[in-house]
Amino acid sequence: MGLESQLPQSRLGRLAKFGRLAGGIASGALSEGARQLSQGQKPSMRSVLLSAGNATRLTDRLSEMVSFLQPCVDRLVARPMIQARGVLTP
Repeated sequence: MGLESQLPQSRLGRLAKFGRLAGGIASGALSEGARQLSQGQKPSMRSVLLSAGNATRLTDRLSEMVSFLQPCVDRLVARPMIQARGVLTP
């Protein structure tokens, strides 16, 4: 089973997938903040959001979605660039 079959095809499904990513990052930030507080440190927004766990979570999720993101990038970047060069008509 390839990644393409695991990616949601509907807008609502993709939105839910990004929502789960945002929820995972938020819960990671909360747990990192609690960890820092338990060690007597004052957590900052930057340190809890940019924790190693959140960085790993983000890269894992986005790497799963590469096959979804690539067509979007192609439509948003490649096609307008080709049109600008006059190779492709609008």
